[in-house]
Amino acid sequence: MRADRLHASAGALRCPLLLIRGLLSDLVSDDTVAQLRAAAPAAEYVDVRGAGHMVAGDDNDAFTTAVLAFLDRVA
Repeated sequence: MRADRLHASAGALRCPLLLIRGLLSDLVSDDTVAQLRAAAPAAEYVDVRGAGHMVAGDDNDAFTTAVLAFLDRVA
């Protein structure tokens, strides 16, 4: 199953991982986030209120802030 391979791959990553999800996303559910976080517990996660699936397009400032903060922590 494709999702199983994705989760296994996420768990095998040894680099910093950031998931940024638009809270209004109709594609990335709370369950999907929970599954990814279970597969890759070291992953960081940011939920952007007021944004849909395309976070950068819906709220570019929030997206950029989250990415820069993440890079500051891991770089």
